[in-house]
Amino acid sequence: MNKLLIGVVLMAGLILSLFLAVTLKYDPDQVQMLTKGMALAFHGIWTPYGNAVTGGGFLPGGLLTGLTGIPLLIWDQALAPQLFIILLHLCGVYLFDRALRDYFTPMQRFVFFCLIWLTPWRIGHSVLWNPSYLFFIAAVHFYTASKLANRSSTSACKAFFLSFFHVLIIGLAFQVHASAVILVIISAYLGVGRYIKCNWLGVASAIVVVLCSLIPYFLAMQQDVSASDTDTTGINSFYGYGLVNIYPMLKALLYWPRYTSTIIPERLFSGLSVTTYPVLTLLYYVLGIISMLPACWALCWFLGKATRAGKSLFTMGSCTDHYCLAAFIALVASAALSPINFSNWYLLLILPAAYMVFVNFLWAKLHFLSRIQAGWILGCSCIYLVLLNIGIPFLSHRYDLSNSMVLHYPAIKAQYLGTLSEGSDQEE
Repeated sequence: MNKLLIGVVLMAGLILSLFLAVTLKYDPDQVQMLTKGMALAFHGIWTPYGNAVTGGGFLPGGLLTGLTGIPLLIWDQALAPQLFIILLHLCGVYLFDRALRDYFTPMQRFVFFCLIWLTPWRIGHSVLWNPSYLFFIAAVHFYTASKLANRSSTSACKAFFLSFFHVLIIGLAFQVHASAVILVIISAYLGVGRYIKCNWLGVASAIVVVLCSLIPYFLAMQQDVSASDTDTTGINSFYGYGLVNIYPMLKALLYWPRYTSTIIPERLFSGLSVTTYPVLTLLYYVLGIISMLPACWALCWFLGKATRAGKSLFTMGSCTDHYCLAAFIALVASAALSPINFSNWYLLLILPAAYMVFVNFLWAKLHFLSRIQAGWILGCSCIYLVLLNIGIPFLSHRYDLSNSMVLHYPAIKAQYLGTLSEGSDQEE
């Protein structure tokens, strides 16, 4: 594959991610993360729990504190933790490419790279926000699963470390976002089907490390019960809500094709409406609906392929087939059992699987296109994705270059330090 094209796409994605990071405004999600990060960077205080979660309480463990505080310790600017997230996304797409070498052709890998690297679904989640870490987590999970699937060429030592990191990334994911349960279901499917063969010593070692990382959280929970209290006021407060209601399940299922379409999260285009930009709004939705057609077709094609496999589900095909089917099962199971209606970021862990299915679908159905025709379609798609990303800071209330978190960071820092000083004075 032409290295120049890869470089152009890579740089485009990096610049767009940086553009969003520079224009991101300061809201409660960033308040939580920056406060914990500054406590670590300026005072050496490692907060043993993460962000507040829907329904009350906090995410277990202090991983988010380290992910925010260590970059601030290296460079005292609001852009530091965001640059770290962009670096993690870069590492993530590299891991996907390495894992897919055994299952995709070079051209398939290039198409997968272009689409997932430029989609607003990824770039919109590359700013300071805890779901932004899920792309890298999904990459590590898929990479380790794909390597564990290749049993014949895996030594005992390699199997130990792959199993260790496979389980470790699941445990750490729970400290980032509650949607990590999706990874548990995927791994359970692969394990029950004996499609991956784990080293049990590696699994046990990872469990021990994860539990040890939670010791400060459990100690803090005993001292401050509010860190684990759950308040179900205002939410659907029983598990299995999706099983008895159509809307939450349908909404969750539609996210799969939406991830591979150009209908992006509403919060990224919150300023786009018929009253403000009538022509642009019409064009956006027309193209979005058109893009949903092949996206839905791809999902139906894949589920049909899985259904035809019948009792041979576990021998249906390559690692990507198994992983993607497990991801879809995880989507359905989590949507059925969850007591809340899912928002788009709750299912970001299945984003790569959706694109794997989509790329496989394109290869199965569009093989009649010449190389030039396919190149034009891919090129136009990439240009449109870039334009969508460029429009985000101008059409979303969450972004404003003149009122960004980067510009206001000195005031945010001063306010934090001032509040801390006042608290110390009151104690004295």
